[in-house]
Amino acid sequence: MERAPAFFVWVLPILWGACSLAQSKFPGDENGFYVLSWIPAAWIAPFILLGRGSKEAIPVFVVLAGTPVMVGIGWVMDCLRIRKVLWAGLDLAGGLAVLFLTLSSYPSIERAVSTNGSLWAYVLLASNLGLYASVGLSVILTCIARGVRWSTALSKEAWRAIKEPDRHEHL
Repeated sequence: MERAPAFFVWVLPILWGACSLAQSKFPGDENGFYVLSWIPAAWIAPFILLGRGSKEAIPVFVVLAGTPVMVGIGWVMDCLRIRKVLWAGLDLAGGLAVLFLTLSSYPSIERAVSTNGSLWAYVLLASNLGLYASVGLSVILTCIARGVRWSTALSKEAWRAIKEPDRHEHL
């Protein structure tokens, strides 16, 4: 079996890690946006919350804990041979949709920025949530497309077998 080329196994952890580290600098109101960037590293949260580490070390622990998770997800996506164009389109569309929805929930951009401290907080939140959505949707859509192709091929083969009796029976 031919090995799938490694793309997502590198791209996902790098994108997520960079956004998570940047989000730690622009965390949003009461760190709310930053906590959403922890999703791949959620398993380490009890250790961070119960530990006595410095607040400055938390972003490093989050990236160290979430990177293997994102590498694993990237590996699965590489094995499934997710189309890069599909994923990138979903990532961009998801990120822009989140950015639009979050900013439009305020009467003005100035009000949104005053609530969460920076426009970067919104951009980084949108980047992370767009990444999460693009991963899930690209896997789901790829599996659905392959299922449809497989069932179509199977039904064509079944109809062919019904319409053309086996020629080898008469020999």
